Amino acid sequence: MAVTRMSLDGYTFARNPPAAGVGDIATKGKAAAVVQTYSSADVFEWPATIVGKTVTLSWPFIPAGQHTTLAGKFEAPGSKVWNPQDGTGKSYNVAIIDYPGTSCKQYNAEFMKDVTLTLFILSQV
Repeated sequence: MAVTRMSLDGYTFARNPPAAGVGDIATKGKAAAVVQTYSSADVFEWPATIVGKTVTLSWPFIPAGQHTTLAGKFEAPGSKVWNPQDGTGKSYNVAIIDYPGTSCKQYNAEFMKDVTLTLFILSQV
């Protein structure tokens, strides 16, 4: 059976992060704000949503070519479309907010070690 690979901004990952490295994509967060008034307090609430959630992808190893491609996407401005291939059929507009590529360790000529990529979900496509 063929493995379905995640994609980000038109690039299909050479290697998916292990399941533990994907984070909990399906869990929605709830936004709320509390404001103190003169004699009471007001609470502003919005429905639970995945928008605004941060997802960290991590790999113990990735091919050096994948590292180079992800670093280029991190450096390029603008939102990207991310398809996590999680079985829901959903894709998301995301901002890449962290890719500490300089802290990745060169394992050998072909692989980078201890890689993380942090995405901020802007909307569902």
